[in-house]
Amino acid sequence: MIRRGGRLILIISLVILSSACGADEADRNFKKATELRLSGKLEGALALYRKVGQTSEEPLSEHALYHIGEISVGLGRWDEAIAAFKLYLRRYPEGVRRREALLGLGEGYLNTGRFDKVIEVYSSLLRERLNPAMALLRIGRGYEGLGRFREAITYYRRVVEEYPSTLYAESAISRLDELARKGRFHLTRKDLLLQGIALYRSGRYRDARRRFIRIKLKRGDHISTKAIYYTGMSQMGERRYKSAISTFNRLLKSYPYPGYLTSARFRIAQCYRRAVSRREAERRLLGFARRYPWSRWADDALFEAGSIQMEDGRYSAAAYTFRRLASRYGTGRFADDALWLAGWCEYKRRRYSEALQPFRELLRSHPKSRLAAAARYWMARIYERVGNRASALYHYRKLASDDEWYYGVKAREKLRSMGMKAKADPKRSGGLKGRDLKPFPRAARLISLGAYDDAAQELTAMLPGSRSRRVRIYYNLSICYSRMKSHPQSIKYGMYLRGILGDSPDVLKLAYPMPYRREIERWAKAFGLDPNFVAAMAYEESRFNPNAVSPAGAIGLMQIMPSTGRSIAERLGIRRFSSSKLFDPELNIRFGCYYMAQLMRSFKGRIELVAAAYNGGPGRVNGWIKRFGDEEIEEFVEDIPYPETKRHVKKTIATYEIYRSIY
Repeated sequence: MIRRGGRLILIISLVILSSACGADEADRNFKKATELRLSGKLEGALALYRKVGQTSEEPLSEHALYHIGEISVGLGRWDEAIAAFKLYLRRYPEGVRRREALLGLGEGYLNTGRFDKVIEVYSSLLRERLNPAMALLRIGRGYEGLGRFREAITYYRRVVEEYPSTLYAESAISRLDELARKGRFHLTRKDLLLQGIALYRSGRYRDARRRFIRIKLKRGDHISTKAIYYTGMSQMGERRYKSAISTFNRLLKSYPYPGYLTSARFRIAQCYRRAVSRREAERRLLGFARRYPWSRWADDALFEAGSIQMEDGRYSAAAYTFRRLASRYGTGRFADDALWLAGWCEYKRRRYSEALQPFRELLRSHPKSRLAAAARYWMARIYERVGNRASALYHYRKLASDDEWYYGVKAREKLRSMGMKAKADPKRSGGLKGRDLKPFPRAARLISLGAYDDAAQELTAMLPGSRSRRVRIYYNLSICYSRMKSHPQSIKYGMYLRGILGDSPDVLKLAYPMPYRREIERWAKAFGLDPNFVAAMAYEESRFNPNAVSPAGAIGLMQIMPSTGRSIAERLGIRRFSSSKLFDPELNIRFGCYYMAQLMRSFKGRIELVAAAYNGGPGRVNGWIKRFGDEEIEEFVEDIPYPETKRHVKKTIATYEIYRSIY
């Protein structure tokens, strides 16, 4: 009996040892495969993932199987990819990579001409509403491949009509054009209209007009009216405002249709504002608001008219217009803007008691508005000016404890200048200290092997959850993305943590990290800058994404324009410069620091002006200084006429204070 028991224990021990050895080998293979995959050595990674996929080690086997399919797609081995994704979906029907596996399987079938399977896969994705625009397009491709052109055309049309602002709509338009050229069908007037609208929304204005021109126009016809309206809109998009006015007038005269007459009149007024005559635009906008108070554009018209008056320095007229807007459309989308601007115009006139009324109303009726903090700050400034110290202190303290943005920074500065301290917000928690932040077991194993992207998938699949669970997930997601050098994503989850736990230093360092710290400190020191100011600028410009490219063409961490980069390269004696070099983080930081140092000299170290010039250009800032004056810097910031630049200044100042507090 003892002998039998001893043999049983030995057998169990050998099984455990064998399992441990298998687990260790799977870990080694998976870790090496991950390293090879991330370094672009796909063949070696593929061989190792196959070994792991044959084991029962989870979650390694699941992710290995997915990566076999993913790498096979990258190598153009579609049959292997299909086999891997099918096996994944059979083995893990609710796996964390299910959606990606379905998409990969669909692409595999499409590239191997198995069009019946394409329809089957993407129909299931469509039922689950997983990227419906793409699913509709691919189903259309499937039917086209089977020669069932009527069904294909139906699905392509749905993409164009239901998802006109997507790239999939452009692809659907290309397929419809190809089928029309082959004589499979004829484009109808409705087809041309919907395609033109889709092209307009994607910024292809000339191509949009080519579609509209092909529509045979008929008086009193909805399609004709809409085609002419969007022709005018496309001309506005190209800033051809006089042509747009002519087009909209043509609509009013020859192709009137209910719903577009008031829209055309409003657009004509907008065109006058932007290119012809601001006073004529103001007259038309105010007339429009009087004549069509029921129109969906009526509050827009009043807002634009008030903006013209304010930009021209006619603050009395602007205050009246904004008050009228606030009282008539108090629940509309401009309600809080109107109250803020009415108060600001009265402040600019130094009519402080009149300014307080709309500011108070804004705080009362829109307490969660993005403008509530602005109203409270300038109320405090008014109280300080008129000698009501108690009221001023109340509002400054309220901002200092509640506002995490620009106005909180300014309120704390004011309190310090008044010899007072800002109390910490009592709602703040103790941050991360004492919390269970260990990653969950499956994610923990992947993290230990350096597979941070796979771990992130595991963690994301666990959302949403309880508050404590979300803290744990967000923390580990932030860490995973940081180690992947995907800093915008890391910051996003750090911000989620901040929303739950508040502003403790350990949380703030996740929401406001300083990657590339060595490079930032090196070049900030070289050009006499505060590295925290440089970090704040990089944070607001790109969220530390070295591959960022703006719509205007600015590149990299510090968002350097290629022309600026060439100029700086010449001054620094850097030869063979090309704009592609701006994707190098260190060079980009060096150029950004050089440019910031220039601006610091030009604007005598006034960081608000430097931030404004970095975003809007020094020429514009000098023009604004002449127009508004810069003695009262907070007032200058509010007067910046470019909303993007104004937001950039406020965000950079707030971020700068955070960096100074934690680094």
